[in-house]
Amino acid sequence: MLKFKTRRKRVPLHATKPMVASEKEQLIGTVRGMKASDLEERFAAALDQRRRSVDGYYFRLPVNAPRGMPGWKELDFLVISRGYHPIQIDDVTFVHKGQRALAQDKLNDVIIMNALASMSPRPIRHIPSTRLGDKDAAMSVVKELFG
Repeated sequence: MLKFKTRRKRVPLHATKPMVASEKEQLIGTVRGMKASDLEERFAAALDQRRRSVDGYYFRLPVNAPRGMPGWKELDFLVISRGYHPIQIDDVTFVHKGQRALAQDKLNDVIIMNALASMSPRPIRHIPSTRLGDKDAAMSVVKELFG
């Protein structure tokens, strides 16, 4: 009696599509080549998607002096949308600030506003981390701020 071996049909590698998790957010930890927290990256992605109402933005803008020099301060975002909007992302998940730290934050805001005075910016907006929980929340914050 003769036995025949049947060949299995080979599926080429390019015929199978990779499985991509569409609902999971994929963050890489950088914005415009600079290290960023997940909150900053989420906010930047939301700004990038709102190109109609946001003309552009600067990320981690050094103020008063070059980065790393004495007296330099850093602004998280300077958004350009019908004027200049300085934005600070505040990670408040596990930080309990005392009166001294709050006073230092106010002083930093004054220093940054004085440095940006020639641009006539709007007041600094502090966005707490609780408002940037996922990409939809970040989109709603950007929509609320810039239309």
